[in-house]
Amino acid sequence: MTQSVISLSDGFHYPAPLLLSLTGFDQVRASVFQVARARAKTLVYLGAVLLIIGVFAMLYVRERRLWVWLEDGHGGGNRAPPVTLSSPRRTGDTDREFERLQRTVLGTAATPTPAPAA
Repeated sequence: MTQSVISLSDGFHYPAPLLLSLTGFDQVRASVFQVARARAKTLVYLGAVLLIIGVFAMLYVRERRLWVWLEDGHGGGNRAPPVTLSSPRRTGDTDREFERLQRTVLGTAATPTPAPAA
């Protein structure tokens, strides 16, 4: 708006051989509809559905990492003393799940060790 007022007031400083002015205006309303055929629309819709499923899976599926350190044993076998569980969302059953995984991996009754928060 400011630029239009400035251009009107500065018109006298720049002489022009022709001055155009608007004498009337008739508004014409129109609607434009486009019909197109997209061959890959099924693929695009499938991708959109998979993207939505992936976002909901990120919200509801818990991400966990179980770290096991394997060492060479003196008897020729491997042993795995340290076990660690990493989870970005700490829930109430993270400690119970860590104990269950530790017993399963080590094969023995492990001592209760709290899972580290990561």
